[in-house]
Amino acid sequence: MNREQHQRDDLCLDDAVAPTNLPSSKDQLAIDQVLRLVADYHVELGAELGRSSAVPSIPVLRRSPLGRKLRYLAAVGRGEEDAVVADVRRHAADVIALLLRPLAATDFRVPSWFWQTSLGRLLAASVHRTYAEDDLLCPASAAERLNVEQATIERWLDDGALDAVRDETGSTFVPVRTIERLRAIAWELDGPSWSPSESAAESDMVASQPATSNDAPTLRVRTRS
Repeated sequence: MNREQHQRDDLCLDDAVAPTNLPSSKDQLAIDQVLRLVADYHVELGAELGRSSAVPSIPVLRRSPLGRKLRYLAAVGRGEEDAVVADVRRHAADVIALLLRPLAATDFRVPSWFWQTSLGRLLAASVHRTYAEDDLLCPASAAERLNVEQATIERWLDDGALDAVRDETGSTFVPVRTIERLRAIAWELDGPSWSPSESAAESDMVASQPATSNDAPTLRVRTRS
């Protein structure tokens, strides 16, 4: 789905007007609006294919697989359900792709505004609970571990060159395993410097080879000509 700009309000931005006759729960409000958005969109698609149908009611939509999936993620985010790591991350990724991936596209970027919506915060909270506290680094700690500026880490996060994990407040973290993987690559390379694969070249990441085995590897930003 690739909705127009005005559909951001349907994802419960804080200044959105809440429809009437919806539960007072903020999570349920976000879930109901997303269910309606998805249902309306698929009715439109059905009409284009000559298969017109009525939009299901909210009670029916809540009992749908998508409705159950969203309720589970919301409960995990509130700490009311155990976080089954693989299930939570897969369900969250499926919901994001359903809402934001353009039809027929093989890849897509999640816009920053999405994480400011009630649904974005709901999904972020659920995924964040699949990580232990010591599994994540703030950008400042990640920069220190890689010996680069914090602004560099933040740019890599924005570019998608580094995995990002958000919490319900919108704060961004980097998985420790991602940072350690980069450090390991820097140690293992034989040449005087290394560059990322062509697919990651936009990040301009370069690791300097340590002068001695006791030196920490350094990641630096290479200036393009």
